[in-house]
Amino acid sequence: MQKKLSFSYPTEQALAIMLPSPPFYFEMCDTPKDQQALHKLELSLITGASIKRQQDFCTGRFCAHQVLDKMGYKDIPLLADQYGAPLWPPGITGSISHSGSKAIAVAALKKNIRALGIDIQEFLTPFPYNTINSIFSSSEKNAILLIQLALRDRYAYSIFSAKESVLKCCYYAYSYLLELSCISITMHLNQNNFSVYIPEHSMKQSFFGKCKPVGHVYFDQSYIYTGFWLYE
Repeated sequence: MQKKLSFSYPTEQALAIMLPSPPFYFEMCDTPKDQQALHKLELSLITGASIKRQQDFCTGRFCAHQVLDKMGYKDIPLLADQYGAPLWPPGITGSISHSGSKAIAVAALKKNIRALGIDIQEFLTPFPYNTINSIFSSSEKNAILLIQLALRDRYAYSIFSAKESVLKCCYYAYSYLLELSCISITMHLNQNNFSVYIPEHSMKQSFFGKCKPVGHVYFDQSYIYTGFWLYE
């Protein structure tokens, strides 16, 4: 029988357990930020963007700058590559995510962590199940159907969020952009973690090799948080 999920830890305390410093540094913000949070060289990254997109971007960059300040990188612009992925300073790997009114940024030294991905998803019911056939594998869909009804939406969001974290991590590690449908997640909610399988035909090389993949998931009443990283 599926155990009831626990919400006993405050969110930041739980994330501090999931992302201990060192090797990780993180910052979370639930207060929207404006362009004053940006470095002047970052302003061009939101030219022509919607108000909501600008707000999300500014809040995410605010978190990222707070993280970099903690690591000794002050007043450093965080630009973006052709896919919009943040360009972290040399020797740093990091990830930014935003959903609803929250944003989070995480970073670590590459000498400790090869690459990482973080994702948050606001918990809105019901999950948009019209997308399930395009991004979920057969095994993932079966797992969602088998979970108790009260947990089904949250479980689906956790799988989707885990895929996003894995995609970001693998992109930073190997400069290779996976399709979400190529990432298969086995979620272990009661252990607050997940395992990952990527078929060989979906990639040009063995993604994980000798690296040990680690995936973690956490829930509060309104959001799902996932993190995935590869040790160096």
